[in-house]
Amino acid sequence: MPLHRLVIGMALVASASCASVTPQRFFEPAPARDWQGTLQTARDDAAAGRFVSADSVLAAFDGHYPGSPEAVETRYWRAVFDLDPTNTVGSTTAGLSLLDAYIGDTRARAHVVEARSLRAVAFAMDSLRRYAAAVSEALQSAAPAASSPHLSESRGDVTTASTKTTEADAEEIRRLRDELAKANEELERIKKRLAAPTKPPRG
Repeated sequence: MPLHRLVIGMALVASASCASVTPQRFFEPAPARDWQGTLQTARDDAAAGRFVSADSVLAAFDGHYPGSPEAVETRYWRAVFDLDPTNTVGSTTAGLSLLDAYIGDTRARAHVVEARSLRAVAFAMDSLRRYAAAVSEALQSAAPAASSPHLSESRGDVTTASTKTTEADAEEIRRLRDELAKANEELERIKKRLAAPTKPPRG
């Protein structure tokens, strides 16, 4: 085979193998080239309820490309998945820690505004849960005392006061549940705003 035909044939094969890579993407740094595919994989895993896999994919990218702008974004998305109400293996503490690291980073980031909103909602939800748990525990502790026959016979006024306190605590728990529901709705709204993947800014 003539040499020029061999060269042309090799060029055609190379062109075909690179057809799916645009010239712009081809010359991008490796983290930028790999980021959108990695993020989409993590998003697909999270949508299917595979949160552990989603977190692992993002953590692996962070470890493979440390210091890159895209690696910074992994912390934000890991927090989003950690705080997803359907994530039974996630941790609010871990999510808040990731958001703090993301917000505190001085490099260019794509979701600073969303991260701050998400952190505020997550912190409020965590505080409400803790307070609701404390009130519920106090309510359970007060119930046996309120139903004690000895207490009823000797100090009826205390029993009445305990009953009123119990009712007030129950009302507070209902209020807290409403607040939690509103916080969850806000979290869902934030998640919907993040539905479209965004390429992190460079520089």
